[in-house]
Amino acid sequence: MNRDCCILNAGGGAWAFEPLARQLGDALWVEVSQEPRDFNYLLLADDDVAESVNSFIPLASMKLAADKRESARCFATAKVPTPQTFLLDSLEEAQELLYREGSRQWCLKYPTGCGAAGNGTKQKGSL
Repeated sequence: MNRDCCILNAGGGAWAFEPLARQLGDALWVEVSQEPRDFNYLLLADDDVAESVNSFIPLASMKLAADKRESARCFATAKVPTPQTFLLDSLEEAQELLYREGSRQWCLKYPTGCGAAGNGTKQKGSL
């Protein structure tokens, strides 16, 4: 294993991310550490540490990715095309939409593995 790199998992909540940290470390062939190294895959760290480490993914990018509304504003400002999403309850609704909007291209996504699963809303497929 490369000792210059690590999965950085430090701070008050590190215990909660330990299984994920080990899984990432095994997959990436790097050690898990509570101390920053030259190159860090930042999983968790207190703000003062997170702001100062050399991370493979810049902290500003992680913050932007975590804020969907800010991401949407940035995409709109840069005129990045984004897909229109339809949440449908049944196959019949999907067929009706396809009939109504037959000239469009579609990507069907079933919500399995969705990060929002269990958020209190009814599970729906999106088209």
